Amino acid sequence: MALFTATAATFAASISALAYLIYRALLPKPIPGIPCDPVSAGRLLGDIPDLLKAQKRRQEAFTFIAEKCIRLKSPVIQMFAQIGGKPWLIVADAREGIDIMTSRASEFDRSALFGGLFKATLPASQLLLPTNEEWRHHRRILADTLSPNFLESTSAPAIYSAVSDLLQLWRQKSRLALGRSFNVENDLIHAALDAIRAAAFGSPAGATQLQSSHIRNLDQVDLDMDSASTVEFLTAPLSAEVDAVGVLGDSSEITASSPFGSWAHQFTIWTYPSLRAAMKAKNTLIRSKIADATLKAERGQVPSSATDFAVAREIKDAARTDRKADLHSPVLRDKL
Repeated sequence: MALFTATAATFAASISALAYLIYRALLPKPIPGIPCDPVSAGRLLGDIPDLLKAQKRRQEAFTFIAEKCIRLKSPVIQMFAQIGGKPWLIVADAREGIDIMTSRASEFDRSALFGGLFKATLPASQLLLPTNEEWRHHRRILADTLSPNFLESTSAPAIYSAVSDLLQLWRQKSRLALGRSFNVENDLIHAALDAIRAAAFGSPAGATQLQSSHIRNLDQVDLDMDSASTVEFLTAPLSAEVDAVGVLGDSSEITASSPFGSWAHQFTIWTYPSLRAAMKAKNTLIRSKIADATLKAERGQVPSSATDFAVAREIKDAARTDRKADLHSPVLRDKL
């Protein structure tokens, strides 16, 4: 009995020591010489509790970060927003930020934090890579879409068509608003979706035209007695494949707001039916567009979208290197 008690005590002490070592290993590790919140530096969750409170209160975190710079009286501070991760280095000086982004590309690269926003939805994307040979290979996949010919023959007409549809929608809304203002945020998002979809796949998403059809059938809308109030128009439901873009894009906030980062995002995609459906709709759309582009390439038709150019380049590169074209690779899928 005494031996069992001693063994149990030794085991408990070992577990406690191991837990303490893990706790110490996961504590924030401040960079010497850079101001930080001493309270956050001494707790396992770092700045996460304060950051989550600020996000809940204001629906954004940038104001909280700016206020922390003011409180610490420094334009350069560090924050601890990932358990066991490296500290965030915040540079709140506008001129220094512009200099870093425009003149010092060789010294600074994309952070893993930025790539983590897309890791769950686009695991093979170029966005996750540092600037290396693999990144350059990814970039070559859509190199043709950066040419003046593509911009003139494909992107410009797509943008013109999307903006024309947008103006038509606004004419319809102006007719019903009777001189009052109306919110255009969703309209701009839909127009951008139409333009990007047309350039990427050769056909618009139809999001703006769908809203125009919905508005065109209305004779009037409810107007507030206050003439200075904003008129709110109901948004017509989008197709599953178009709606998936917004659903998956918005879901990246899970990575930004969770202490478990992209792991929490991936778990949410596995467990939430709406996100699973959005991922399925996105992948189904891309597979069908790649199949259409492959058929065009086999028939010798001129490429007219980013997908057409990417598929044609992969077929050409495969023939040059004597291999089978991998037209459904995760890299090509996530690139599109």
